[in-house]
Amino acid sequence: MGFIISMNQSCTDTFSSIAQNAQLEKELELLKREYEEKEREWETENNELKNEVAKLRAEMEAILKELQDLMDTKLGLELEIAAYRKLLEGEENRYVKKQRGKKLK
Repeated sequence: MGFIISMNQSCTDTFSSIAQNAQLEKELELLKREYEEKEREWETENNELKNEVAKLRAEMEAILKELQDLMDTKLGLELEIAAYRKLLEGEENRYVKKQRGKKLK
């Protein structure tokens, strides 16, 4: 009788282990699906962020190009102003000398 009880207990333990194993396999499958979904979400978000970075980088390069163009224009205008200032000062000096010459006569 003890052998039958022992066998019965052994069978019960085996069925319990099988049921527990099946439950763990279901949980594992669920976790795998959740992981795969999270990984797809991460990939999507990562790609969106990469696209945003590329967009912002292109925008920054355009702004830097515009800034460089403005700086070049500013420098050109400053040089032009300096040239006109020098011409104007030369004319003023010439006029002053001419006026002094008229007063002396």
